[in-house]
Amino acid sequence: MLTPEQAHRAEAAGKGRLTLARVETELGPLATIDDAMRRLDKLNVWIASGLLTANQGSASVRAVQVWIRSYQSRCKEDPMRFYAEVLGTTEPAGYNRSL
Repeated sequence: MLTPEQAHRAEAAGKGRLTLARVETELGPLATIDDAMRRLDKLNVWIASGLLTANQGSASVRAVQVWIRSYQSRCKEDPMRFYAEVLGTTEPAGYNRSL
């Protein structure tokens, strides 16, 4: 069984350079916090495996951080949107409409 480091090196050696098509396919859309976390995880693997330089990785991670702050700001401005997008409901937890 491969260690995580060996697996990352094998991935880097087997797949070669990152192309725009590969990046778009593997990173996917950035629409939710889960997408952001998945993207950060993938960027971590690419940085650790040498597919991204430290500068490229830092810029990519920073872009996701900015997106997360923007998302949080939008959710604070429109809490109902937050409930609908993140929690799958438009009502806060414990909310009892019958009261």
